[in-house]
Amino acid sequence: MLVQGEVTAAAAGELDAAMVAHEAAGRLLAMMPDTGDDMAAARAAHTAVAKLLRVMKRR
Repeated sequence: MLVQGEVTAAAAGELDAAMVAHEAAGRLLAMMPDTGDDMAAARAAHTAVAKLLRVMKRR
């Protein structure tokens, strides 16, 4: 759910909300075992948001 929140916030252009959700999702993902396609998809989305946040911060 946190990854979905960070993706939604980033897509809406809500930089502060996306950064908070991204940090929280990163901490949660660090505690989760890296098994299954669903975790791979969550990590891929989290990585994509990280790239988008870097671009958004530059603007």
